[in-house]
Amino acid sequence: MFSDKTRKYLVAESREEFLKKFGERNFHVEKFMFGEVIFVRDENDVYAFENKCPHQGAKLDGCWIEKNKVVCPLHQYGFNVENGRGNGMHLETYPIIENKEGIYLERTYFSWFGE
Repeated sequence: MFSDKTRKYLVAESREEFLKKFGERNFHVEKFMFGEVIFVRDENDVYAFENKCPHQGAKLDGCWIEKNKVVCPLHQYGFNVENGRGNGMHLETYPIIENKEGIYLERTYFSWFGE
């Protein structure tokens, strides 16, 4: 039996610690077992995406948020920050969960093995 699985990954123990990772930049890249994730800051909001543009596979390092879209620095393709859709393509998005234990990246994936 197969199903979707959701897993949380601790990114930081506090919002302050998390925001320090950005330094002066508006983005921060972290490696996980499943690949690289880019966190992009737009004033007080932070979004998480797969660090790979679906257009030609370029890394999104240096991207920015404009009019509710994350913009790839290579060809300036824009993708909706909430669902990753844009230009007939789909950028993988990840929810960021903040609670008293810390800041978590949440990833849902397909599993052939079920429960």
